[in-house]
Amino acid sequence: MNNYDLQKEQYFEQEYNVWAGLQDIEEPEINTQLAMLSDDELEQLQQQQQDEQQALQNHTDSLFHAEQEKERRREEANERYRNRITGASLAELFALAPEQEPFIVQDILPQGLGLIFAPPKYGKSFLVGQMCLAVSSGTPFLGHETTKGRVLYLALEDTPSGSYNRFLTMMTNLDLHRTPLGQIKCDIAYELSDEKIKAGETIYEKLENYILSNQDTKLIVIDTLGKVRSCDGTEYSYKNDTLETGLFKAIADKFGIAILLVHHSRKDIDEKDAHNNASGTTGLVGGVDTSMAMVRSKRDDLKTYFTVTGRKAKSTGYYIKFNQDTLLWEKTEEPIDPRIQELEKLSGKYYNKDIAKLIDMDEQKVCKFVKDNYKSNFEKYRDSKGAYYVFQGVS
Repeated sequence: MNNYDLQKEQYFEQEYNVWAGLQDIEEPEINTQLAMLSDDELEQLQQQQQDEQQALQNHTDSLFHAEQEKERRREEANERYRNRITGASLAELFALAPEQEPFIVQDILPQGLGLIFAPPKYGKSFLVGQMCLAVSSGTPFLGHETTKGRVLYLALEDTPSGSYNRFLTMMTNLDLHRTPLGQIKCDIAYELSDEKIKAGETIYEKLENYILSNQDTKLIVIDTLGKVRSCDGTEYSYKNDTLETGLFKAIADKFGIAILLVHHSRKDIDEKDAHNNASGTTGLVGGVDTSMAMVRSKRDDLKTYFTVTGRKAKSTGYYIKFNQDTLLWEKTEEPIDPRIQELEKLSGKYYNKDIAKLIDMDEQKVCKFVKDNYKSNFEKYRDSKGAYYVFQGVS
């Protein structure tokens, strides 16, 4: 008899004894009562007892199964609770004293999932290529210290010949050409069937297998996100964006590395917030830990505003300039226009004529000047008197 049947039998006996009242009747008394019955009465009594016993059996079976079902549901609920909710009290949290998650690139790229985006041909690949060299060699990137480690660069829009010329020039001008190549652990793959990442059906399996085979990995750059997305352009949605970023983030968090996705900006630009301009839904930027954007007033402008924000990264922004001779991005100190400094001080409602008088400018040029140069928060409105702005100070 198995454990289930034993439990059931014990349960039945307990219920039957209580129900029949046999625990309160002495055995001699039962025998005396039975001896006074005729054969027909005895047979009738036995049939009645069998019927009652069968009814009780059915009843106890029902009760037993009901208890088993309740227990099963309790276990399922407990399992869901254990899987979905974890946490600690404040006392437990502070007692744990978790280690601070290190930055791969100090202040701007912590462990986790990052996204960098800009319109096409802004130099994103040059910028992330420079970052790959900095991390794999342990040298600074745009003045930020790096954590040295292996890098995987998925240059999915590049070719071996293009990478050769670009990386040779960059390494020469970063003074890395004298460093033994074995000390610069940067792997480059040009397609998902590349020997370095061929193991695995999906991009997520390929990345996990690569990291397991190269446990000194610190950074993976995917250039571009569009080359590895699991859905085509007709299926982009908030749900898909959050799902895909969630899968990449899970890998980054699991192995304690940074994964940086290279992406494009959308066409309808939000002039107030550069980080709203990634192509796709808000689920894309909302699903990453760090957002990086490259902004220009005009496409052919030599200066580019590089802005970073995120959950862990320090919100910052500065101008960078691409050197076409060295193929390197350089941090530059943009001279501050005193007129912009005046705008930064504003808080409240100002018409074009008010701003024109304040900064000594033609009223017709105010609108473009504010849009091109003012980096803080403001709202633009128009009424019967013309265009005016509500400034909110420095953001």
